[in-house]
Amino acid sequence: MGMRSTIKTAVNKAFTALGDLASEGTLQSVTSTGFDFGSGSTVSASDPVVIDVVIMEQAKTELGPSYKAIILKDGFTVQAGDLVTVDSVNYKVSNPVDNSFTIECDLTRGSL
Repeated sequence: MGMRSTIKTAVNKAFTALGDLASEGTLQSVTSTGFDFGSGSTVSASDPVVIDVVIMEQAKTELGPSYKAIILKDGFTVQAGDLVTVDSVNYKVSNPVDNSFTIECDLTRGSL
């Protein structure tokens, strides 16, 4: 087994060991599909993906409560502006940092 596989297996085990600290959520990555010249807005599509996420410390920002989060990466990308829903609460993603195994980001309550 290569180093990449070993690390990926260890990260998966860590998320499993977190038990109820890790939550299942839905990631909706917004992808621009065009531009509506009539309304002057971008047309976008959203593909929901089920993810494992750990929401950690809370901080207050101008936009409201913000949280640090770690998302278990499994074949998808996370971009600023994406929407993560955990326990029926919507969070906007900002400052995503992808290390190839997990994605660390800030989550702020709100919707797209």
